[in-house]
Amino acid sequence: MLDGIIRARHRKSMETSELMKPGKIYEFEIDLWSTSLVFSPGHRVRVAISSSNAPRFEPNPNTGKPSGPDQKTVIATNRIYLDSKHPSHILLPVVGP
Repeated sequence: MLDGIIRARHRKSMETSELMKPGKIYEFEIDLWSTSLVFSPGHRVRVAISSSNAPRFEPNPNTGKPSGPDQKTVIATNRIYLDSKHPSHILLPVVGP
């Protein structure tokens, strides 16, 4: 199992913070680092997308305040677009035997 993370406010740089605007579509590239898995015939790949993976990663209160403990939290709504204008995809390199 692999996981990757992007804090959306730091999607352009870890040094600067830029909040997202509601209703606007953003592109993200999430690197799962290098790995090697062998899939037997009939096996499947599952992709799970979540707003949280606590305690592995610091929870995001979704308030727009700087990261860290926050008493107030806001529920995040994620949308993944998959159409001709927004061709979401997963890139899986295939290596021969």
